[in-house]
Amino acid sequence: IISSKIYYSTFDGDKWSGARQLEGVNGSWIATHPASGALFGDEVLYFVSNMPGGYGGYDIYYATNRGGNEFSTPVNPGKVINTKGNDVTPFYVEGALYYASDGLPGLGGLDIFTSSWDGVSWSAPSNMGLPHNSTYDDFYFSWNEEEKKGFLVSNRPYPKKRSSKSETCCDDIFEIAEQDIEINTVVTLFDKNNKPITGGKAILKIYNRGDVDINDSKKSDKGNTFNFPLKVDKQYRVVVQHPNFKSDSFEINTVGLLDPKTFEKQFYLTAKPKPKEEVKVITINEPIRLNRIYYDFDDDQILPESEPDLNTLRDLMNQYRDMVIELSSHTDARGNDGYNENLSQRRAESAARWLVERGIDPARIRPVGYGETQILNRCTNGVDCSEPEHRFNRRTEFKIIAGPRSIEMKIPVLDPTPTGQSSGSLDQMEDGPSRITQTASVENQPESPVVEQPKPDERKPVSVVKKADIEIEGKFRDFGIVYAGEKRTHIIKFTNTGDAALVLERVTGDKCLTITWPDYPILPGRSGQITATYDSTSRKGEDELALDIVANTDQRVHSARMRAFVQ
Repeated sequence: IISSKIYYSTFDGDKWSGARQLEGVNGSWIATHPASGALFGDEVLYFVSNMPGGYGGYDIYYATNRGGNEFSTPVNPGKVINTKGNDVTPFYVEGALYYASDGLPGLGGLDIFTSSWDGVSWSAPSNMGLPHNSTYDDFYFSWNEEEKKGFLVSNRPYPKKRSSKSETCCDDIFEIAEQDIEINTVVTLFDKNNKPITGGKAILKIYNRGDVDINDSKKSDKGNTFNFPLKVDKQYRVVVQHPNFKSDSFEINTVGLLDPKTFEKQFYLTAKPKPKEEVKVITINEPIRLNRIYYDFDDDQILPESEPDLNTLRDLMNQYRDMVIELSSHTDARGNDGYNENLSQRRAESAARWLVERGIDPARIRPVGYGETQILNRCTNGVDCSEPEHRFNRRTEFKIIAGPRSIEMKIPVLDPTPTGQSSGSLDQMEDGPSRITQTASVENQPESPVVEQPKPDERKPVSVVKKADIEIEGKFRDFGIVYAGEKRTHIIKFTNTGDAALVLERVTGDKCLTITWPDYPILPGRSGQITATYDSTSRKGEDELALDIVANTDQRVHSARMRAFVQ
């Protein structure tokens, strides 16, 4: 472009006036791509220019409307929006700025990004991803929020593209639309004998793939069928759990769905072997630990996972009708003493209330919250301990305080574990039946890794956002001299340097590259690898290649570069 200025024309109800230069935005520079919008409550004009003082080739600017067709001196919104590359085709709607850039990591040349205005500053630009972007040039995004429709321009190839030059020679207009697509999943449960698993004990946990936290969970009180909706452009992992069967899972991918769909899945679960049991004699004032009493952080509500142990205790109290118990809750030593005591008291009362609501006389239960006053190991105030050591002190117990001098109770006997954990321990058994263990002389019990999700400490909530991050080992690969028709493979290693699970959503590159990458989450500190195989067929001379890695990180797209010399 040699010269470009922004003009305007007014309509008087009958005809348009002649074009006139817009005052304030034109000068001895290129001014193009005008788009009306707002900022700081004022009407502004966004446009693109290469005027001196920018950050790269073309930058986005804005000028405030002073009234009529006069505008203030153009202002560069800064390096949050603009890059060292070209930032072009702005479009503003309802607090969001959409624009194209080749200076940010993307899927192709120009990619469409969006940034939101919070009244003070712009957010970090976010790549709009597929299908808005492609491995080609994508720009001129516009959107009608009321109709949920818009347009973009791209030189991407498509089956009916009309061109006598090449499949990517020319820019075409594409229409885009937001659709309300109904996506459902129907899951039915059977045992290995094809008999429906009913009774309401099964739980389905739905994860948005890559997230540590559960997005949703479902429980069916009747029958063996679960029905739940999903969202578009997500990857899910569904886990089915039942106390009497081994867990199973499957994945659902809704990325790119354009039509309604119902996913159907039948699970044929394998029954867990019944644990061996031994009868233990429990005497008065002997504390018995309930290992599967769970609470959410800073909460005292009984969770569904806690019910097996509480059911066992209820059955025991129904068996020994004159037994009176103390039901106690304990915390670790971290946090404020008074706060911990209050929280443990509320939790003990919540467990007692659960039993009373199921027919146990409240006079037979004495709920007590001991807070951090009965630490079972060395982890008192100020002592640096591991999380498993602190977890060992967070417990719920009961002991007989009146009635029978002793009772008999069946205790599951577990197979010895490689860690040397004693039989009867709960922590190494996933989704097993209700189990209760003694806590006498616990200081001499061996500590071992715990499979269950660690419970947060008993301090007041602290907001910590965990994020994944990726570090690519060497971002440039040289295939060297490659003979025409030859294939070469490179392995690109990477490490999750964040503190949340890393998921590679997709890895894209030139059509001469065949790419494979891990389809499972990479845990913090762990490494993975991407395999890229280069096919030199139809390639010639020096060949520059780009690999774009789309991941669940703050910076959505990361790039690796490759080069080959084809002879």
